[in-house]
Amino acid sequence: MPLSIELSERLAIMEKKMKNPESESVDMELYEMMKDASQRLQRIKSKKRELKGAQRKSKKKVQVLKEERSSEYSTSEYTRQLINRTFAELELNGKAHTFDEWCTACGCIHLDKVLSDSNQVPSQGDEQFAVTESTVLSNLSTVLNRISEIHF
Repeated sequence: MPLSIELSERLAIMEKKMKNPESESVDMELYEMMKDASQRLQRIKSKKRELKGAQRKSKKKVQVLKEERSSEYSTSEYTRQLINRTFAELELNGKAHTFDEWCTACGCIHLDKVLSDSNQVPSQGDEQFAVTESTVLSNLSTVLNRISEIHF
């Protein structure tokens, strides 16, 4: 079946428009731009996936380091006792100079000086103590308690 003349003219016009060299170069340029954009988009998606993976790995590493460090710093009961004893000794040494019995020459408390201040040690039956003797005895008991805490 032959095409009508009118239809064949229209077909020729359409083919001419389709094969226009100007539009062909524009189409080719548009195709290249879309292809380039698609490649960029694929690279961006790939880099995002890589970054997410790297972030997960670094978070895991940080978590492992934190766990290792916390196990390194957990102290045993013996270590805690040593720390507490050292702190108590430092605290006592820090406050010792405020005691009346503190010797400024050598920087310590002389027990013989504390004991020599009271001429006699009162027995438990005696209920009347001099104020100074009572103070000396209470200071002595405090010092002895602190010394026993330090050494034991």
